[in-house]
Amino acid sequence: SYAGPSYDDIVPMESIQGQWARCAKGWLPLCLDGRNVFEVVEGTLRARCVSSQGVAYRRTANLEDREMTVMGPIFQEVVDVTERLGNWIRCANGWLPLSIGGQPVFELFAEAKQRPHQVQAEDAGSHLGKTLWPFGGLADTWTWFLVRTSCRWGFSFATSSPKLTLSLVVLSGISLSVSAFMARIMFRAWWYSLPSLR
Repeated sequence: SYAGPSYDDIVPMESIQGQWARCAKGWLPLCLDGRNVFEVVEGTLRARCVSSQGVAYRRTANLEDREMTVMGPIFQEVVDVTERLGNWIRCANGWLPLSIGGQPVFELFAEAKQRPHQVQAEDAGSHLGKTLWPFGGLADTWTWFLVRTSCRWGFSFATSSPKLTLSLVVLSGISLSVSAFMARIMFRAWWYSLPSLR
């Protein structure tokens, strides 16, 4: 047997028949003795990360049980919520805490409008590894994955170590200037070493 949902818990429904909702672990009444005991959330339930350092996924609803194979959401990233149990929400990649040490790290909100669905390109010979977005852009999913991952890691590094990031930017600028100066000197030396055209 399973314990039923507690106050503010969110469970995914498979179907509704009259005043009953079918879930993965059984049936739940929407009202008891004429009083509503559940509220059906319309649209998609989402959570936005409000932690400047991001939050790691957990394999279970336990802060110590970190998921090391998937990077967690970064600041202001939005994830789809499939279930809520107390202070925890479940997403496609694992569990996330709504707060850590009493400090909120996610904010929940419901979005009525669904995101545009990706549709496969009609040409079977050209859609391998690509998806066609409704507004007409043909995006290489692998390239997009690399760009998105690089940006996420870069942003996460910049927000977690701003002083070190500034130092690296300054060092990169100096290195670029020195490289350009040396290239200019080498080009001039090569140019003057050429035999004059007379």
